[in-house]
Amino acid sequence: MAIRRERLAARLVAETQQVNYAGAIISGLVVAIMFPLLWSQLALSKGYGLSVGATILGGIVGYAVTIGAGSKRGRALQQSSAILTILGILLAHFLILLRTQQYAELGLPDFGSAVLAAGYAFPSYLSSLTPWNGLFLVLGVISAYWVPHVRTLRD
Repeated sequence: MAIRRERLAARLVAETQQVNYAGAIISGLVVAIMFPLLWSQLALSKGYGLSVGATILGGIVGYAVTIGAGSKRGRALQQSSAILTILGILLAHFLILLRTQQYAELGLPDFGSAVLAAGYAFPSYLSSLTPWNGLFLVLGVISAYWVPHVRTLRD
């Protein structure tokens, strides 16, 4: 029993050594960009914001960072997955704003002007979100932070 416990402890320690940080950031960034594209498309097709997408995004980014790091875990991976999740959530909301009718009525001539107008309107759009959106954002960041946490043996 003690030998088995020592082997498990050695495996858990190995999860935090020789971490591929570049692979973790790249895989997390790919998910943090691709998922908001899907999320915004679903939100626009359904006609509502799908706040639970933030929580799903957090879990998926956390797993992508863990897998990209070579199935490693650690505090730096937790922090990077939380930051990437926040950026992905902001990107999703920006894409939803960019593609909605809220400012399409402005009659902007080209895509560049539309992006600038959306960027200008983005802070007021974020302030119009409901507390549910904030709750799911927090849950998304928590799930992104939890997935690559360092595991330890319990006594």
